[in-house]
Amino acid sequence: MAIMVICLAIVLIALVIGAIMGNQARKGIQSELNKMSQTMAPLQQEVNEMQRQTSLLSENQSSIQHSIEKSKSDVQETIQTVKEIPGMYKELFAANSDRKQTVAH
Repeated sequence: MAIMVICLAIVLIALVIGAIMGNQARKGIQSELNKMSQTMAPLQQEVNEMQRQTSLLSENQSSIQHSIEKSKSDVQETIQTVKEIPGMYKELFAANSDRKQTVAH
């Protein structure tokens, strides 16, 4: 019977020591987690800022591409108009030439 009481006392002491050590470990882990959170907060802010800048750059890139496409379209339209001008003058001169020949007859 005395052995049983001693064994029970040892088990209880082991459980108390285990609880105390577990509590100390939890406090240590919590302390380290707090330190990590404090370290990570500025890094997270930097990541958020980089994401914001990336978004702005994407918007700017899209705007620039749209502007380039518009300019390209305007230049192509201008080139097409310039190509059509000689033909319009030829038609105009041909019409004037026909009138002069009709008036001369």
